[in-house]
Amino acid sequence: MSLVAACLAGGATAARAEIIERIVAVVNDDVILKSELNLRIVAAEEELDQLSDPAQIAARRAQISEALVDTMIAEQLIAQQATELKLHVTGQEVDKALEEVRRQNKVTAEQLEQALRQEGFTMAQYRSDVKRQILRLKVINVAVRSRISISDEDVKEHYDRTLRQSGAVKEVRAAHIFVEIPENADDAVIKDRMDRAAELTQRARAGEDFAKLAKETSEDPATKDDGGDLGWLGRGMLPKQLDEVVFAMKAGEIRGPLKGETGFHVIKVIETRAGEVQPFEKVKEKLREQLYQTELKRQTRIWLDELKRKAYVKKRLTPSKTSSPAKDAVGGGSAAPKSPGGGSGAGGGGDEEPSGGGDAPPENP
Repeated sequence: MSLVAACLAGGATAARAEIIERIVAVVNDDVILKSELNLRIVAAEEELDQLSDPAQIAARRAQISEALVDTMIAEQLIAQQATELKLHVTGQEVDKALEEVRRQNKVTAEQLEQALRQEGFTMAQYRSDVKRQILRLKVINVAVRSRISISDEDVKEHYDRTLRQSGAVKEVRAAHIFVEIPENADDAVIKDRMDRAAELTQRARAGEDFAKLAKETSEDPATKDDGGDLGWLGRGMLPKQLDEVVFAMKAGEIRGPLKGETGFHVIKVIETRAGEVQPFEKVKEKLREQLYQTELKRQTRIWLDELKRKAYVKKRLTPSKTSSPAKDAVGGGSAAPKSPGGGSGAGGGGDEEPSGGGDAPPENP
C-alpha cells in the first residue's frame, strides 16, 4: 500500500503523469495489488529460470499468478473475517512463532535472516507472512472448530478399521505436491494439469529437493509452506485410491501423477513405521487428533467456499499481460485503496465478471 501512497504523493508534482499500481483483484471492500502478487511470484523465479521457451515461461507465469491470486483472495477473506470477529495478532505472538521456527531449524536469528535474504525475502516480509498464518489459525479456530465433532464411536470405528490389520500398526510419513483442477474444467484443462503433475514428478525423481519444490509449486495452501509435509498418516486417512498406493510405497519413493478428488498429487513417502497393535485406550486421543485434523481441513475448504459465494470477488488479472516483477508499474486511473480494514473503490483494467454473491461495491466515479 505504501507504493500507492508514494505514487499519489508524486502525482501532486506539476506536469507529471499519475502512476497508480495495478489492482489484480477486488475482495469486497479490499484490493490485492500487483506488487503484492509479485512478492509471491519471486519464490517461483527459480522454476521459471529453468524454462527456455518464452511461450512456456509466459504460460507458466500466468498459471502461477492465477493460483497465487486465488490463494491471496482466500487470505483476504480470512483477514476480513478476523476484523469482523475482532481477532488480531500481537508482535509478541509473532516473536514467539519466529523463536519456534529457529528452534525447530536449529538456527540463530542471524542465520534465519541470511537464509531469507538468499531466497530474496526480507525479515519484515517473513514476519508479515508469519503474522498472516497465525491470524488464519485464529480465525479458523473460531469459525470452523464449532463445525467439527469427533465422537468416541468415530474414533473406535477408525481404530477397528485402520489399526488392527494383520496384527500390526503401520503409519507413513509423506509429503505431496498438489496440482489443482479448476471447477468445471474441460478435458483439455484436466490433461494440462495432469501433464504439469507429471513434469513435477519427473523433476522430483531427478533429484530436486522435494520440500523446496513443494514450496515453490504446490497449490495446496495448507501444506506448501511446510514443504508439502502431510505428517504421519494411518491407513484409511487418505481417499481409498491414494491410500492403497501410498501404503504400497517404500521410504524415499516418489509417485505421480495420482488423481484425487480435486486435482493431481505427486507423493513422496519420507518414512514408514510399523508396530504391535496398541490398546484402544492408549491410542484413542492420538487417533481423535488425526480424525480432527482431517475433518478440520475438509471443513475449512467448505467454509472458504461459502465465504467466496457470499463475497464480492472480482479478478482483474489479465494472463496475457502478466509480467515479471521488474515490469510492474502501470499507469491509469483508479481510486486508492483504503488502509487494511477500510473500504475502497476500484477501477482500471480487466473485464472479468465478478463471482460470488453480495452487493458489489461502487465503481469509481
